[in-house]
Order: sequence, then C-alpha cells, then structure tokens
Amino acid sequence: MILASSISIWSVLLFILSLGLLITIHELGHFSMAKLFNVYVNEFAIGFGPRLLKFKKGETTYALRAIPLGGFVSMYGEGVEITDGSVPPERSLLGIKKWKRAIIMVAGITLNFILGFTLFFVNNAFFPQANYTNQVTIIEGEKITSEEYKSFDIETGDYIIRIDKKCTINGDSNACSSKSGDIKDFNDLWYSEYGFSYTEDILPVTEDDKMEVTIHYVKENTTTDESKQITLTLSPAMKDGKFVLESGRKTWEKMGVGQYVYYRHLGSFGKVITTTFSDFGNNTILIAKTLGGLFVGKNWDQIGGPVAILSASSVVLKNANFGTYIYLWGTISVNLAIFNLLPFPGLDGWHLLVVAIEAITKKEIPEKVKNIISAVGMILLFGLMIFIVGRDIFRI
Repeated sequence: MILASSISIWSVLLFILSLGLLITIHELGHFSMAKLFNVYVNEFAIGFGPRLLKFKKGETTYALRAIPLGGFVSMYGEGVEITDGSVPPERSLLGIKKWKRAIIMVAGITLNFILGFTLFFVNNAFFPQANYTNQVTIIEGEKITSEEYKSFDIETGDYIIRIDKKCTINGDSNACSSKSGDIKDFNDLWYSEYGFSYTEDILPVTEDDKMEVTIHYVKENTTTDESKQITLTLSPAMKDGKFVLESGRKTWEKMGVGQYVYYRHLGSFGKVITTTFSDFGNNTILIAKTLGGLFVGKNWDQIGGPVAILSASSVVLKNANFGTYIYLWGTISVNLAIFNLLPFPGLDGWHLLVVAIEAITKKEIPEKVKNIISAVGMILLFGLMIFIVGRDIFRI
C-alpha cells in the first residue's frame, strides 16, 4: 500500500528536484560528448511536452518542458534533419566515427553510475549510519503485543540468539527452511523501527500462505542455557480482502519485533570508501537481477513508476535521516543507468546495439528501419509507463 499520508508539498518538491537532477546528469552525458565530438545539437531539454522556459546560446536551444519525467538531446542525424546545407554532414551523429557515436550513447549511463556512486559516498561520509545489534525492540500495537502473545515476557533489550522459520509459500512447505539458524549477523533480514520483515525470497504469494517464526532469546546477564522462545504465526498482510503492498510487493503482517539500532559515523576514509563500493556493487547486482527477471516473467510486482518512487522517497524523508534519502536516490540513479543499458528500442542500450551491429557487419542499417523500430519501442515504453503509473495510483 502506498503511504499517501507521508506525501507532503515538501516531499513532492524535493522529489521533482531529485528526479530532475538524475535526468539532467544523464542528458548532460550525451550533450557533453556530442559537443566534444562537434556534433550539431539542436536542443537540450529537460522534460517532455510544451516548453515552459527556453533560451538559445550559440546554435543550441536549452529548454525546460512541462512533464518532468525525462529529457532529450536533439542531435543532427537523430531526429533532426538539416537539408539546406547550413550544417555539414560530418557534424551529424551518423557522420562521425562509430566509436565516437558509442561514447555519446553510453555517456548518460556512465554519469548516472557515477552519480549513484557519489550519492552513496556522500551518505557514508557525512551522515551517521545505522548499526544493528541482536537486541530486541518491541513495537507497541503490533502482533507481538496482541492478546494472543502478550503473556510472553520478551521485551525491549532482550537478546535474540536464534530464529527458526517454517513456512508454506504457494503450496511449498519447505520454502524457507534454509532461513533458520543461529544469529551471527542480520544480513539476511531487513528491519525498520516499525516492525520486522523478510527479504524478497520469502515473501507471500497467496493469501493462504503462512510463516511460523520461532524467536529464541535470552535476558540480559543470562546464559544461553536459560534461553526462552516465542513462536509467532504470520499471515500475509491483508486489508479489505486485498494484499497490503509495500514498495509494490506483498508482505507479511508485522511481528512487532524490531532490531535495536543506533547511529554513528563510519569514521575512517577507508571505511567510507569500502562501504561505498559495497553499496554500489550490491545495488548494481540486485537491480540487474530484478530487471533480468522481467524477461522470464518474474519481479513485475517489484517494478514501480514515478508514483511509487514519490511514495517511497516521501516515506524515507519522513521516517529516516537525510542520508538515507540520498542513499535511496543513489539506488534510483543506478537503476536508471542499468535500465537504459537494456537493448530495447528507444533506450540507450538499443542505440549501442545498432552501433555494434553496424560495426561488425560494416553495413548501415537503413535509417527508415531504425526510425520505425525506435518509434514502436517508444510507444511500447510509454504504454508500459502508463500501465505502471496507473497501477501505482490504484494502490493508493
């Protein structure tokens, strides 16, 4: 469920500025390389639709357009044809060497990767980072404080030493058997101050799915021989007969058990750099796997559009520090880069594929064929965007 209550004028404005930054950086990559290789640039635009602002400097028009969901660099030889002879053909995109054309096409993707890395670095260097212990935080009003479980004496400050799970997911009774074990760290779990959720590989699929979680814990100044346990039976989160979605995904009802967290700066420059590379690598791999799953019919419920991003960024802005907000947009920048790498008509990856095919075959693909394929691709992309936005709005 999209948390509309978290969306404010401030979060909307910051969302527009953040999205505008990602788009501007991406288009600046194309624009700067086109200028470097002396390609004629007719227009540099942020946004689509009617122009709100424009000015001309030199031969290029710079414009801010009404719909802030993208941008473009209009170059001679790609959507711009000049037949009066005022600009020589060697200044067109098709008139330069193919390796230069490839650099122009990949430059936006590269800058989005660099921006993502930079945002991760800023978060790690200048904002306190969450540090987790295996201590318990009890969230009042959630499942563990219900009539069914309130007689147990688990309380904030107790130490979790083991979590065992049994679940049935879409008829598979062994779906999470490998997720049990002694607690050494919490890398396989995701926590927030609002409750206790699980990684995407053990989310519910049907409303009949169940998860049984047994928490083994000890009181302070006691030994493992004196451990106690509580077993919680979780069902999928439902409201009014429908799944409650978080970030577009089905989830379990909250357990009411959170992990104790405190915040501190990472300290040394070496630790900052190491963590930044780790953040960049982990996000790149996860996003690539998620997008790759789309081609085999998976992960479609994890895909969100601008409305979902606005909702997620608003929730982070309301409930976390600004460093976490910066981290989120670093992830979105990496996402944008990887998405644009896909060899789908209308995306940068498609143009790179065309250049590669022409370089290998040493033959130019007819311009008419490329234009038709690109037009069809853009129609499909806009159709997909409309579908995703509609679905996100429906979830509010």
